[in-house]
Amino acid sequence: MYGLKIKNAKKIIFIENKANYINYIQNTKKSDEFVVYHGGMYSPIKGEFFKKLYEVAKNIEFYHWSDIDIDQLLNVNS
Repeated sequence: MYGLKIKNAKKIIFIENKANYINYIQNTKKSDEFVVYHGGMYSPIKGEFFKKLYEVAKNIEFYHWSDIDIDQLLNVNS
């Protein structure tokens, strides 16, 4: 992850669902977007990646696209 650079990106979009990610990459993605598939489940390694990405993308807009599962709601309420 060292030396991570994001050239020409105005938006970073995290997409949880693989089908949505593939569809977005194939049909919608613009040249100024950096799109990340993350699979939905948080892990410390993903957290480190997100942190590094945020550090190198100071003036870039971040977006998150996911659905809400019952497990996610249970985690929020616990």
